[in-house]
Amino acid sequence: MYEKTPNKWIKHWDFVLWDILCLALVCCILFIQKEIPEDILWNEFKQLFVFMFMDIFTFSIFDDLQDILKRSWVDEIGATLNHSVFVFLFILLYLHVIYSNHIWTEVSLFSATFFYFVLTYFERITWKSSYRAKQNRVYHSTLVITQKNTISIVIQNICDRSEYHKKIKGIVLVDDASLVGQNLSGTNYPIVASLDNVTEYVRKNWVDEVFISLPKQVEEVAIMLNNHFLMMGITVHLNLAKVINIEGQKQSIEHIGNYTVLTSSINIIHFIPLGIKRLIDIGVGIIGTVIAIILFCLLAPLIYFHSPGPVLFSQIRIGKNGRKFKIYKFRSMYLDAEERKKELMTHNRIKSGMMFKIDSDPRIIKGIGQFIRKYSLDEWPQFFNILKGDMSLVGTRPPTIDEWEKYLAHHRARLAIKPGLTGMWQISGRSAIVDFEQVVALDKQYIIHWSLWLDCKIILKTFFVVLTRKGSM
Repeated sequence: MYEKTPNKWIKHWDFVLWDILCLALVCCILFIQKEIPEDILWNEFKQLFVFMFMDIFTFSIFDDLQDILKRSWVDEIGATLNHSVFVFLFILLYLHVIYSNHIWTEVSLFSATFFYFVLTYFERITWKSSYRAKQNRVYHSTLVITQKNTISIVIQNICDRSEYHKKIKGIVLVDDASLVGQNLSGTNYPIVASLDNVTEYVRKNWVDEVFISLPKQVEEVAIMLNNHFLMMGITVHLNLAKVINIEGQKQSIEHIGNYTVLTSSINIIHFIPLGIKRLIDIGVGIIGTVIAIILFCLLAPLIYFHSPGPVLFSQIRIGKNGRKFKIYKFRSMYLDAEERKKELMTHNRIKSGMMFKIDSDPRIIKGIGQFIRKYSLDEWPQFFNILKGDMSLVGTRPPTIDEWEKYLAHHRARLAIKPGLTGMWQISGRSAIVDFEQVVALDKQYIIHWSLWLDCKIILKTFFVVLTRKGSM
């Protein structure tokens, strides 16, 4: 699933928010210093909302945030000064034309402009440093597919204007398999695959997006790769003049570096609903983590008494598009559960081995472990995973590494979104579903038709499933 971000200043909403907060802080400080009577002070505070609108209006007409992440600290001085001056010119115009009964003087406006410029400048520099540090840890993993004779120019054009949330994971050459394993001359970009094994590479590695730039002479290769990656749930940016309409796929025109590309994905969602989903995850994650800490205090002695050892169980799982992360649960099984799993594989109800489900699992700790499983208490530490951003409240079940290695190409599509604490599988039968293809179909259905309302319905149904213990084991 691809997050559709706007092409203008709105995509830098975080900088807009910080600038507005700086403006409000400067105005509040000046109001307090003037020792204004309370009745007049309240009217002035109400004008702050108008001033904030002036700030947003300035962003919208001048697009001040264009290339903000690429600007040096010297260039930022000019850009911030320009923005500050125009903001207060608009405020001055408003005060003298519309709101004549005000306390502002030319001196106070000049002072506010100066302090707003200084505060905003240091805010932008600090936030950019923080933003870059974050993007070095969390970024989109992009695979570039091109030919040997165009590789240098393609990389240059992508990197020329690309933002920090993009990072090239590797390069695939469709016309020279002999270079696989080498690095592109003058860069740190490895050539990771050829046309023959690119599908296998994507299946086994973390790849969020694929950028395809091939000449018209091999257009059929680009179309073939485009269709194949979409089947796997990978977002594809296709640098072709010809627009390809693919039934059942979402498409949009995007800009990557100096290229205009056709972006296709299993679903394309605007950044606003995804931002709301993340805010909900953070809020619920905080509450859930607090409850998990309380449960830890209650369950830890009982778990340790019945089975001495760690109270929390952690395991590496596969997240969105192949990211690896560590999942946390309250331990409900004996310490040798993973070793005994191999012995119990013959009893696995899911014969494909893509998931592991057996009746009356003997690895579960008798008494407390069965109680924890019965009421799904083992899942509560995963709210910390949700708070971190590894998981979401609603999503798909994250597979283990051994399950992931068995995936076929079309199975990968179920991880085109963050894994979730609950999802379509959990509310549609859970343990009663023994066909992994049905699990994949349910997950793809969720991804294709995703909406905030669908998440709400799944959450409500999850409460019913947990309360009735339907499908729990």
